Amino acid sequence: TRRPRPSAARRHRSAGLAVEILLNGERVSLEVDVLADAVAELGFAEACVAIAVNETFVARAQWPSYRLQAEDRLEVLSPIEGG
Repeated sequence: TRRPRPSAARRHRSAGLAVEILLNGERVSLEVDVLADAVAELGFAEACVAIAVNETFVARAQWPSYRLQAEDRLEVLSPIEGG
């Protein structure tokens, strides 16, 4: 698997944001605290990805109700084609 990278604009800190997390090892500030909204904000909404929060995979069906906390560690992984 490989780790998709968020756009550079998403990696910069701004004042008044809801939550600061680690995304694939990089500090990221988000304006939202629901995982599904965070996935969309980071540009992964249409991507085929799996997400682990604090080393535990979260099922896609749980994303709309999963609340992120400050300092959560997200790993966004996408499959690699080939064999």
